[in-house]
Amino acid sequence: MILIDSAFETACRAFLQHKAKVKLGESHKHRENLISTMKSKVNEIDAEVWDSINFYYEEIRCDFYHQSAGKTVTDTAVLDYRDTVEFVI
Repeated sequence: MILIDSAFETACRAFLQHKAKVKLGESHKHRENLISTMKSKVNEIDAEVWDSINFYYEEIRCDFYHQSAGKTVTDTAVLDYRDTVEFVI
């Protein structure tokens, strides 16, 4: 989950810099600013998709990183998150 999320953030930064021609500043080091900018530049992605990405980030990825490395995530959940991220990038 952490690797998928890291790849997602890297892809967002690359898209914003190279495709959307956004000059990324210090504020874009913070995920909420990065995602907000992505949402404003990629209008064709539904709120449902962004909600899914946010859920996996807040409820699973952050828990792994900050609290519970022993947490179990199903293969289906990992594949769903991967598919969602692939759809966006």
